[in-house]
Amino acid sequence: MSPACARVGLDGTTAPYGVARGTRRGPVAPIRSSRTSGCVATPAPLAVALGRASLGAVALWVAVWLAWQGCAGSVGGRSGGEGRPLLTTDDPRAEADLRAAREAEDAERFEEARVRYRAFLERHRDDPLVPVAHLGLGRLLVDGDPTTARMHLAVAARCTDAVVAERARFWDAVALARLGQYAAALDALRPFVGRTVDPEETGRLFATMAEAARRIGDGAGALAALDALLAAPVRERERAAAYAHATEIVASMDAAGLDRALATLPPRGAVWPMGARRAVQLAFDRGDLERVREIVAAMREAGVPLDETVREMALRAERTEQVDLDAIGVLVPLSGRGRAVGQHALEGAMTVLGPPQPGAPRPGQPRLVVRDEGESAERAVRAVVDLATLHRVAAIVGPLSSAAAEPAARRAQELGVPILVLAPRESVTASGGFVFRLQPTALEEARRLVAEARARGASRFAVLHPDDESGRTQRAAFELAVREAGVSFEGARAYPADGRTIAAVAAELPRTADAVFVPDVAARVAVAAPAIVAAWSGRRGGGSGSTPPRLLVPSIGFDPQVLAPISRQLEGALLGSAFHAPWTEDAAASFVVAYRDRFQRLPDVYAATAADAVRLIRQTLADGARTRREIADRLSRPLDSYGPSGGLGPDRGPRRALRVYEMDDGALVPLP
Repeated sequence: MSPACARVGLDGTTAPYGVARGTRRGPVAPIRSSRTSGCVATPAPLAVALGRASLGAVALWVAVWLAWQGCAGSVGGRSGGEGRPLLTTDDPRAEADLRAAREAEDAERFEEARVRYRAFLERHRDDPLVPVAHLGLGRLLVDGDPTTARMHLAVAARCTDAVVAERARFWDAVALARLGQYAAALDALRPFVGRTVDPEETGRLFATMAEAARRIGDGAGALAALDALLAAPVRERERAAAYAHATEIVASMDAAGLDRALATLPPRGAVWPMGARRAVQLAFDRGDLERVREIVAAMREAGVPLDETVREMALRAERTEQVDLDAIGVLVPLSGRGRAVGQHALEGAMTVLGPPQPGAPRPGQPRLVVRDEGESAERAVRAVVDLATLHRVAAIVGPLSSAAAEPAARRAQELGVPILVLAPRESVTASGGFVFRLQPTALEEARRLVAEARARGASRFAVLHPDDESGRTQRAAFELAVREAGVSFEGARAYPADGRTIAAVAAELPRTADAVFVPDVAARVAVAAPAIVAAWSGRRGGGSGSTPPRLLVPSIGFDPQVLAPISRQLEGALLGSAFHAPWTEDAAASFVVAYRDRFQRLPDVYAATAADAVRLIRQTLADGARTRREIADRLSRPLDSYGPSGGLGPDRGPRRALRVYEMDDGALVPLP
C-alpha cells in the first residue's frame, strides 16, 4: 500500500491527507499529467468558499476547476501544448538514469528513488534535466526532511520550464507547512486552488490548507478547505479521512467560530450540515432558542435532513414561545440524601395546587409538573430545560440544593423562565431578572445568630459542620459573620457527610468556645448536641471549659419534632428559621391546617417556602400576567404573602428577615 494512504500531520510525524512521503503524482499546473499517457478531459467547475483566511482576512471564494486536459511528455521532461518537449537532453545515460529514478518512485520504492535522484544529480550536474531531478527529490523529502526538500525545490523553481517551476513552488509551500510556517504556507498555496489535476495532489493541497488554517486558529478556513476537498474527485479513503478531520474540527469549535464557518460555507456542501448540527446543540445548551430556530430554518431551506436530536431541540425551541400558564414546575430532590426535605417541599406545593395529575391536562386546570433534581447540578439543569421547553411551564419552583442552585438559575435565565430558588444561595439572583430567592442566605442567617448569641454573652465561636459543599459554605459564612462582629473565631471541625463520626469529632472542638455553630439537618444535630454536652461535661478542672457551649442551629437543622427528644441538651440553643408552624400568624393558619390534615404532621420551613412560591406565582397570574416576562416583573413588586418570605423585594430576595427561637425549658420561644 502506498504511504499516500496514511494520514500524516504537518509536524513531521504525520502527513495531511493526500500525497504522503515519497509519492510522485501529476502536475499542479493546469497543463499536463506526468503519470499517465493519453488525455483527460473532465471539466467540472465548482464554486467553493475557502473560508476566512488567517488573521481575520476576508473569506476567499474561488472557482475550483477540478479537471484539466493534459497529455504526457517524454521521461526527460514535459511536452508543450502541441507535444513539443520543453526540457530535453542529448545524453541517453542521463535520460535513462532519470527514468530509473521515476520508475522506482512509481513502484513506491521510495528509498531507492531518493538514492537514484541523488546519483543523477551527482553524475549529471550540468544536464538540462537537473531541475526535474531536484523536483523529484524535493517532493520525496517534503515529509521527512522539509528543510532539505526546500533546497532542492528552490533549484527547480528557477527552471525555465513553467510546469516544473510551478510544481516546485507548490511542493515548497507544502514544505513550509511541514516546517510549521502555516500562514506563509497558506499564502503560497491559495494560488493553486482550482489548478490541480491529479486527485492526490488535489487532496494534498486542500488537506495541507486545512491543517495550516487549523494550526493558526482559523477553524472556518480549515473547514472551507476540507469542504473543497470533499467536493473534489479524490479517492474514497482520502474523502473519509477529510470527513473525519472536519468532524473533529467542528467538535472543537465554539459557537462564534461555528457561526463564522456557517456564514462562509456553502449550505449544500459536505461540511455545512455537520457544522449546523453542532451549532444547534451549542445554541440549545446555552439557552439561545432563537438561534436554534434560525439554524434549523436554514437547514430545512438547504434540504439538510434533521436527525432525531436536532428535531427534538427544534421542537422544544418552537414550543418554548408557547407558555402553559396553568403549569408550574417543581424541581426538588426526590432521591438521594436530600429526598426527605424534597418530599416536604413537594407536599407544601401540593397543599396549594393538589398532587400532579396523570394523563392529559385539562384546559384551565392549574397543576404541578414535578421533576427530581437528584444529587447533581447537571441533572437539575436538564430538568430546567425539560420543564421550560417540553412542558412549557409558566415558572419553576426550586431547586433546593445549593450545588444545583446557580447552574439551574443560569439556565432558567437563558431560557427566559422565572425560577424561584428554594436554596439559600445569595448569588443566584446575579444570574438575571428571571431568578428569585425565597430563603435567607447562609450569611444572613449567620449574622443574625451571631448577633443574638453575643447579646447573650457569647464571645468565642466555633463550628462543627459536615464535610460537604453545603457544610463548607455554611462554615465560611459563619466565620465571616464572626469576624465582622469583631469577636473571636476559635476554629472549626468537620465530620464526614454521612455523620458517622460526629461524636468523635465533637470531642475535638476547641475548649475555649462558648458558642458552637452546627449547620446540618436536624437528625444529625440531634446526634451532635448530646456529643458536645458530653465532651464538655467530661472535661476536668471546671471553669469556662466545663460549661457546655450554646448551640447555634441555622434553618437547615430546624425541625422541632426531630429535636424534641434532646431538648435538655439543647437548653439555651438558638435556632433560626423563616417558618415555625406553632407560631404562624393568622393568615398562615389555613395553610398549616390544610397541610396537617393532608399529611398528618405540621409543615416545616421547606413545605412552607415551596407553598409560598406557588402562591406567589399564582398571584401574578391572577393579577393579569400572561407571559413569563410579565410574571417575572410582577414577582418583584409587593405581593400579599403570608408565607415565610413575606413576598419578594426589588433585590429578588425575601422581604421578611429570619426568625430566631431560643430553647427555654424544652420549648422554643421566638425572640423579638
